Amino acid sequence: MSEGKVDKMDLKERALQASRERYEKVEIEKLRAADQFAQKAIKEFRAVFGDVEDLTVKEVDRDECEIIADGLKFRARKESSEFPAKYCIYIKFYLHVKCRKCDKWFTYPVQNLADIGDLLSRPPMCEDCEMLAKYSTTEVKSEAERVMEMLREIIEIVCN
Repeated sequence: MSEGKVDKMDLKERALQASRERYEKVEIEKLRAADQFAQKAIKEFRAVFGDVEDLTVKEVDRDECEIIADGLKFRARKESSEFPAKYCIYIKFYLHVKCRKCDKWFTYPVQNLADIGDLLSRPPMCEDCEMLAKYSTTEVKSEAERVMEMLREIIEIVCN
């Protein structure tokens, strides 16, 4: 009977070992794929925006990496689209910019140097601020401002 338990334990140990090995292979492949994408992104970045001396890359995922060039932070993503009779995979770059209204950081797509220049000279607004500007004709007041306004009205009514 004890032999059966030993065999079962061996089977469990072998199964756990096989699981660990598979997990390690998958993780190594993910790291390799992320590194390969980062190298492609660097080449594409230099082809689109020109050579940059101060360039650092951080792998995020197998289809995404972060590039810092001359103090500007970019996100590079592998994207795909289907054209008639052709499937196309390409790398798209997004510049990290600060909203000119609320100072929130977000990414904005850039395709060339002129796009970067436009964003640096005229910072855009985030989606929330754009929607607010588009659909709101009056300035939105904070909850504290609305409460203060109501208190003033109540005081006016009570005092009059």
